[in-house]
Amino acid sequence: MFRDVKVGDRVWDVQHGWGVVEEVGTDYFEVLFVEPALDGDRVDGAYLLDGRPHARVRNPTLFWDEIVIKAPEKPVRLVERTFEGWVNLYNYQPPYFHESRDKAKDFIASGGIGAFAVTVTLHGVPEGTNLGVVQGLGDINEIS
Repeated sequence: MFRDVKVGDRVWDVQHGWGVVEEVGTDYFEVLFVEPALDGDRVDGAYLLDGRPHARVRNPTLFWDEIVIKAPEKPVRLVERTFEGWVNLYNYQPPYFHESRDKAKDFIASGGIGAFAVTVTLHGVPEGTNLGVVQGLGDINEIS
């Protein structure tokens, strides 16, 4: 990558930014960075001809031009979730899912048939999803 590097060439490092080549050896070269370190000291570094700061580093950190790295947003991971809880069934309104029997008993309204234990497994839901309202028997109306 830097086989034809010369003294005075401008280069860019991921950590230090822009710099100028000060010395070129047979298998390495030295760079002085334009901006001093935060403490005001001179910042320079030696690089192999492939742009790595030393042989133990896997990838180059030095390039001919600035590299713009944009961090991706957190991906939405789809998972399988199994919810165990209780469902209140009613004659004239959708059933409601509750995480505990006590909560289900507290929400039985007029026209209620009762509270029943259920296990619902959903495939391909976003990670961290919680079950909200159950519409009909097993058909999910709302996931929050």
